[in-house]
Amino acid sequence: MAKEDKANHYPKAPLISYAISHKNPLRTINSPTVNPTIAQKAGYIYTELESEGNTIGLRDSFIAAMVLTRKCNVATRNTVHFKKVKGLTVITA
Repeated sequence: MAKEDKANHYPKAPLISYAISHKNPLRTINSPTVNPTIAQKAGYIYTELESEGNTIGLRDSFIAAMVLTRKCNVATRNTVHFKKVKGLTVITA
């Protein structure tokens, strides 16, 4: 069970680590937890694209919201979905 954040009463999700280097598989980065700002932005992205007939799915909406909130770029092979999101810079291999 997730611990409750007393400051805003939303449950905190655990951080998830991903390996980011083939040379050093122990080097990791942590993904951000979902907070109310990210959740609201994800809902906005999802409903805006769905109203235009360009669905990308809820998971990709959350990824896009996290990236936009942190003012980052997204590196992915899934360019079809992420290029639909306004303001998101997509980096491909």
